[in-house]
Amino acid sequence: MTIFPWERAVQGWVERVSAPILTPLRVGNIVLADEGIVFAVWLPVTLLAGVLTGRHWRATVTALALLASPRVEEWLKDLFKRGRPRDPGEWGIPSGDCMLVAIWTPPLLGGWAALPIALVMWARMALGAHWVLDVLLGVALGLWLVSPALLGR
Repeated sequence: MTIFPWERAVQGWVERVSAPILTPLRVGNIVLADEGIVFAVWLPVTLLAGVLTGRHWRATVTALALLASPRVEEWLKDLFKRGRPRDPGEWGIPSGDCMLVAIWTPPLLGGWAALPIALVMWARMALGAHWVLDVLLGVALGLWLVSPALLGR
């Protein structure tokens, strides 16, 4: 899949302005979207919040979306075969980290979920792990996977 010229321009700008804050971005990305932390911490928190608030449907759908997301990510990366900014040989679209944070944050944080989602999107680009379309597609897919929990019951 093609890397568009405007994506290269956005990528360069994000990397330049983020250079002084790479370490906090990396830490924020790990805490919010690392697959191991999401499944060890945020998945149980989501389930517990669902039990405590009586929103069992929301918690169940969110958990299922989290569990399905790595397979969806893997399938789409094999389908698109689009390289990353720092490692063109490794497939990057969609961003799995962005997909994960877009799944678990809206049910727990509501509208405030935009903040951690934006932080992870920015971090993935600043670290050279993803192009802008990679992170946008990751967020869109994550929101789509969790949408039954947000719209249902």
